[in-house]
Amino acid sequence: MREQMQFNEDNEIDLFETDDFIATSEADEEDEDVEYLELQKEAGEESLPLEFRDLSLKEEAGEKLAFHEDIDASSVSLEARNGIVTLMGSVATDREKLEAAECLFDLDGVVDVINDLEVR
Repeated sequence: MREQMQFNEDNEIDLFETDDFIATSEADEEDEDVEYLELQKEAGEESLPLEFRDLSLKEEAGEKLAFHEDIDASSVSLEARNGIVTLMGSVATDREKLEAAECLFDLDGVVDVINDLEVR
């Protein structure tokens, strides 16, 4: 079974399962992720499953870290699950480590941040 989605007449997303077999590659999966995020923005987060809200949260957190002027996020990776963001990797200073976690609490949907960053 493969999960598909479409907009219904109320402009909400309907998820349904299909038996259609579609071979996918990693590039196809990335395209699907982008499609989910676009649908999420159009429909509002409440109408999508938690896994797609976490995907959006991961993207937003990554962007926030990447563009933060006081953090070198080039060696930082993150995961988001059920609104909990986990930071992994390394930063140069204790201040960067603290700032990386603190800046993510401002994002909608973040319930907690687990800071597993190491200072190198």
